[in-house]
Amino acid sequence: MKKQQGLVIACALTGFLTFNANAEEPVLSGSIGAGAGIQHISNTETYADSGESTTTKYHGRISIPIAMGFTTQFDYDYEDYNIGGNWAPSAVKARTVHASYRQDGLGLIGAFYTDGEAKVKNVGPSDENGSLYGLEAQYYLDDSITLYGQFGRGEIEGDDGEGFKNGKFYRGVARYFPTDDILLELDLAKARTPSYIDSNDKGRFKSLQIKGEMKLTADYPLYGYASYRLTKYDSTTEGDNLDDEVLMLGFNYRFGSSSLKHNDRYGATLDAPLTPFRATSFMEALD
Repeated sequence: MKKQQGLVIACALTGFLTFNANAEEPVLSGSIGAGAGIQHISNTETYADSGESTTTKYHGRISIPIAMGFTTQFDYDYEDYNIGGNWAPSAVKARTVHASYRQDGLGLIGAFYTDGEAKVKNVGPSDENGSLYGLEAQYYLDDSITLYGQFGRGEIEGDDGEGFKNGKFYRGVARYFPTDDILLELDLAKARTPSYIDSNDKGRFKSLQIKGEMKLTADYPLYGYASYRLTKYDSTTEGDNLDDEVLMLGFNYRFGSSSLKHNDRYGATLDAPLTPFRATSFMEALD
């Protein structure tokens, strides 16, 4: 039975990696963008109902073709939180490299590595840092739908031994293109760690994000987006929990691809799993 299963997997991978001389090749492409929004924190002892504060984010991505469908992509993500109070989350920074193979008309398989920091007020800027690594894949369900998944492990730890230690995470994204330059996206993520607080309190985290993006002008590749994200942080051992809601507007300047869908299939289509870093930045608020 194991030999038969191995043969099936080998055949599937062989089919995916079959070179098609007529396939459209990936393009050198990327984006830079920024966003600003309203953040609401609730359901925790420290921030029983903190009301609204502001948050901003910035990112840059570039995808570089290598040969025969193989590409590498580099990302930089930064999120800033303006939540009041000591030990509140301050910022998240992440730098990611992806290596992948893309089969025209079928999908993408690859791996990624993310290095970053989760900053907390009253804690030194290097106190909560670490890395994530894992596998990712995309499947083109049809001409207008892309399914994107990531899973992996990570280690983000502060000086006191707390954080996203020996953590695991999973992420699933569905993208729908009503037209080549309109994108609707649903992003679901889960993460967990056995050593979130005091090195022995378990942590469970869930995130849901809905996003829409479209081209703003016919003459320039400038795009606007709106998003809503709900993230639930739960220190399961002590029963502390926190809900983080963000409503954001922003823009992306894209280069190298002819449309949002063209970028999805042939350009800088990948991104970083940020839920573990966000969870680490909220750790002290839950302690």
